[in-house]
Amino acid sequence: MNIFITGHRGFIGRHLIKFLKNNGFTILTSTLDLSQGIPIFSRLDCIIHLAWKVPQKRETEDISSINRKNLAITKNVLELASTHSADLIFSSSSAVYGLKKSIVEEISCTNPSNSYGENKLEAEQLILKHCQQYALNTILLRIFNAYGPEQSDHFLIPYLISTSLDGDTIVLKTPNAKRDFIHIKDICTAFNKAILFLAKKREIRTIFNLGSGTSFSIKEVTADIKKLAKSKSEISIQLASMESTELKANISKIEKYLSWRPEIELKQGLNETIASYQKTI
Repeated sequence: MNIFITGHRGFIGRHLIKFLKNNGFTILTSTLDLSQGIPIFSRLDCIIHLAWKVPQKRETEDISSINRKNLAITKNVLELASTHSADLIFSSSSAVYGLKKSIVEEISCTNPSNSYGENKLEAEQLILKHCQQYALNTILLRIFNAYGPEQSDHFLIPYLISTSLDGDTIVLKTPNAKRDFIHIKDICTAFNKAILFLAKKREIRTIFNLGSGTSFSIKEVTADIKKLAKSKSEISIQLASMESTELKANISKIEKYLSWRPEIELKQGLNETIASYQKTI
């Protein structure tokens, strides 16, 4: 089976390529700017759309321009899927739900609280409309807080680990916020299950939450990392908001249809991730 992966150089992309190759899939990638053109392949069975530019601090490009580029890439990916009648798996985000205090299902109201979530939701709507119109099969995976080895330090868990290992002060702005953390290995197995499910060629255009189904506060995760890393780092609380939010995935739908369940518990995943960081020191 030929699978084209966009965003293959990103955190999920790098891990997913290794995982899928080990499971016998033929992986195709491209260095073409997908906002400007469409790569040519002789045959595609499935496309995994991971490519997504996220605005960073000190970004010179304005947010609206970045958002337009993400949608342009998505439109070209859809054209490519139509050309090959290929299945499409889109890496969406729990950010489409916004800041809630609850467990969310796929049918829960979407209310993004930032431009990233708004942009992902726009792409979801674009994909579902196109796939309905052209009878393409698609699965949208709303990924919650991904973590694991080789993730960029501007994400929460890598920041906590690197700061703990360096012995520097850990700054927490939302210590009581609770999030659903999902390990990269579990993410890869979910994508694998989605590929095989779509390969059965049943008509499907649907959304799945991809999380652990559990939530932990930032304060709890920090304490676990400090303990596992045997760190003496101090913690500085600099509250950005007094409000405590919780976002946790209801994963009953993905369990039912893809027969997928997360296997990596948080402390195990943190321990593995810390060990990978220690090897690079």
